[in-house]
Amino acid sequence: MYFMTRVIFRGYIMTKKYSLSTLTKLRATSSIVALCIASATMFTQAFAADYDEIIVTGEKRAKSLQDTQISVAVLNGATLERQIVTDLEEALLRVGNADISTTGDLSIRGIRKQGPTGGIPTNRMVLGYYVDNVALSSQAQRFALSNWDIQQVEVLRGPVTTVQGRNALAGGLLVTTERPQHEWGGKARVSYGEYNTYQLAGALTGSLIRDTLAFRVSIDHNKSEGYVTNITRSEDDYGQGGSTTIRGKLLFEPTSLPKLNATLAFTHITGDKTTGMVEIIGPDFDKRQSIASAPTLSKAEGINLYSLTVGYDLSDNLSFKSVTAYQDSDIVNAGPFQETDTTHPQRTIFGAFSDSLFSQEFLLSYTNDRLEALAGLYYADVKNEQERGGTFEAALFNPQLFGLDATSVAPLGENITNYAGFADINYQLTDWLKLTGGIRIDHEENTFTRSSNGLEVPALALTLIPALPEFSTEQSGTEILPKFGAVATLNEDVSLGFTYSRGYRPGGSGVNLIEILRTGTPDFYEYGAEQTNNYEASFRSQWLDRALTINANAYLIDWSNQQVNVLGSFGAGFDDTVITNAAASTVKGIEVDIIRHMGNLELYSSFAFSDTKYDSFTANGQDFSGLEFLRSPKFSGSVGGSYSFDNGFYLSANVNHIGSSFQNNENTVSLPSYTIVNASAAYEFKNYRIFAFAKNMFDTDAITQISFEGPVELRRLRPPRYMGAGVEFKF
Repeated sequence: MYFMTRVIFRGYIMTKKYSLSTLTKLRATSSIVALCIASATMFTQAFAADYDEIIVTGEKRAKSLQDTQISVAVLNGATLERQIVTDLEEALLRVGNADISTTGDLSIRGIRKQGPTGGIPTNRMVLGYYVDNVALSSQAQRFALSNWDIQQVEVLRGPVTTVQGRNALAGGLLVTTERPQHEWGGKARVSYGEYNTYQLAGALTGSLIRDTLAFRVSIDHNKSEGYVTNITRSEDDYGQGGSTTIRGKLLFEPTSLPKLNATLAFTHITGDKTTGMVEIIGPDFDKRQSIASAPTLSKAEGINLYSLTVGYDLSDNLSFKSVTAYQDSDIVNAGPFQETDTTHPQRTIFGAFSDSLFSQEFLLSYTNDRLEALAGLYYADVKNEQERGGTFEAALFNPQLFGLDATSVAPLGENITNYAGFADINYQLTDWLKLTGGIRIDHEENTFTRSSNGLEVPALALTLIPALPEFSTEQSGTEILPKFGAVATLNEDVSLGFTYSRGYRPGGSGVNLIEILRTGTPDFYEYGAEQTNNYEASFRSQWLDRALTINANAYLIDWSNQQVNVLGSFGAGFDDTVITNAAASTVKGIEVDIIRHMGNLELYSSFAFSDTKYDSFTANGQDFSGLEFLRSPKFSGSVGGSYSFDNGFYLSANVNHIGSSFQNNENTVSLPSYTIVNASAAYEFKNYRIFAFAKNMFDTDAITQISFEGPVELRRLRPPRYMGAGVEFKF
């Protein structure tokens, strides 16, 4: 019987086939911290791992991390599973300058996915999120957080617009699920913890046609009652949520055509979660209680991801790849119009989101002793349909209607078509100097449509605002995005690099819904593309016979024509918002990642500093120049490690810190810093493993968002301390 192992720790990955007898003799030979295999065969054969060179795929071709100049952290899926890290929210705490919330709000280098001021939740973002080459919509990201049966997570800190294109101005997140194996194998997990939290998960792989067609299927179902009690509704599971992720993969490697390989991947996600805030009404009010008369829910009725990747080696130096991807999703969000209004549960707001994203990419790669060249063509068709509306207090629109309800629904649509051609080249000029360059020509067209069913007061059969027919605006633009740099190799283990690149986010158009309801006429606006000039220095090094890795990146981002959200005269959130090119800013910082291997002990650390500042930003009569981006901590970092005992015991722990930041553009509401400690322990024997875990061991109140309704402060927090245990089986 054989095991095919594919393992990464902070980015180091290898794929090799081992017999069971060989597994007991393996030792750590890579340049990173490696998990030690226990000397006793009966204990850790099925759970042990070996490591080789880090491989990064975020630049569209496989490259060693030590040869990659972008700032990237790669998390090993097998290690995350072994340490009971079940979702990306916890996983990204291990990466300096990266974070993702339970609501799917991805942030890199202090820049949120919709931009520094937030934004209308559409598919025009500054951060991309991909699963098996499929781009996820903004709403789908709320639920695609499962870590079960994944191969690796690549966190691209910084712009990769030249090769990744749209939604990559500030970086991105790439998740690759496990690869099918031709040898039969599988795994299963059952775990249970506080707050009635449980996970049921399994995976199976094997050969359908020997050495030609392999499959892999997996399922991850998790559920929790949550940690918020609603005292108005008498519900102790007000913060409940859960999801089910089903994945399937086919690998086609015909022996008659050894130069051909194809992978078909599918992911289906359903789930729901409560995303509301908790209210703080005085110093003694419970930090995890809500008084809302209706829950704030987000429900994924169905998220489907499909990808087909076909590769063919045209020669020893030249290869071709085709990547076809498609996503469709239907998600509904609903909640109270005001969380602190306990007397009008019927007053709610809702949003229904239906997205589809199709993309086709063709890649041609050439490699010889000195040259690495990549050329590509890209096409994408993105469709987003929304219905936003609800039941409001009619007096907000007419003071004489105090105490009555008004209802409205406004459909919205956005179609985006994107065409691009790009090239990326590395040339080894001398034994110690490598030159890098690239260019992308990117063209985007978008059409924005909106209509309104009007505004009615049902109790009086009164129409305040008549229905409006569909109206639309269109916009298009083309950008040329260059990249160039150089890498100096000081010795075989140490190098220095510098890269300049240009990034952008396309412009667009929109309409202010509240102004439609107030005036009965469309209030269209348009905004232009924003650009960044990015300067990045890199340091790559390995020491102590490659048992110690120290990598660092320093960066400066000069951001111009910055798209920012500006509230309208009514000040009613997203629906009373316009986007305008009203800002310019500078972002600078440094990231340092360290990995150390010492026998059975493995250690890692990731530290980051990010300074965000508006150079100019004036809106609504206020000057925000010199202020920081909202929810952009200056400091973040993580330290952790694990130890494998020879008798089958395994321990791991990590300390994760997020520095303080500001909740608002005015920099007057502070989000305090917090430190979260997690730990797990396991006993591994034969093909079984018994484990226990503790999350947020010291019960830190980690506040991630603050807002106000009148005098009442509302907060969103990370989970409190909770513990659990479980069992795993592998064969």
